[in-house]
Amino acid sequence: MAVATRSIDYLQSILNAFKDLVFVFNSEGLIVDYLKEEESDKLYVPRQQFIGRYHHEVLPGYLVEKIDGAIAAIAGGEETCSFDYMLRIQGEDSWFTAVFSPVQHMDEPMYLCVIRDITVRRNSENTLQRALEQLEIYQQQMDMFFTQSLTGFFFLMLDQPVQWNETIDKEAALDYAYQHLHFTKVNQ
Repeated sequence: MAVATRSIDYLQSILNAFKDLVFVFNSEGLIVDYLKEEESDKLYVPRQQFIGRYHHEVLPGYLVEKIDGAIAAIAGGEETCSFDYMLRIQGEDSWFTAVFSPVQHMDEPMYLCVIRDITVRRNSENTLQRALEQLEIYQQQMDMFFTQSLTGFFFLMLDQPVQWNETIDKEAALDYAYQHLHFTKVNQ
């Protein structure tokens, strides 16, 4: 008995070492267990409000549909099923990836759900996407300026930034560009 208790404690300490949330569902969507000892600030509702309740009683409808789809996919033979989703927790949008895997318990099919917080990654991707869109707009404006200009213009690439004003030795900067062939665009 002491060996079994130590084994359970050992496995629980491994689970607690990970930041991921770990749930067990049955085939009807009943939340059978939450395999973390500590409460997380990323739980949609406190543990006592979801253990032993059906997912549709505590989660938004769009998430219930995704969970039902994952359970059906695994019941249909898939090894795992994953999806991303967003929940508003404590007034902020939080993004997660849920990965479902089959487990057996006393001859009853169960579904292990490991949930990882991907909010930082998702926000970084959104910031990068907005920057790329803005860069595309700038590029289109630059192309339009270049193609519709009546005078000759050229762009050149320098190894060091140069403030092009009355203080720069323009001849030296142009000589450097000519010598190193760092012209990136010429319109005439």
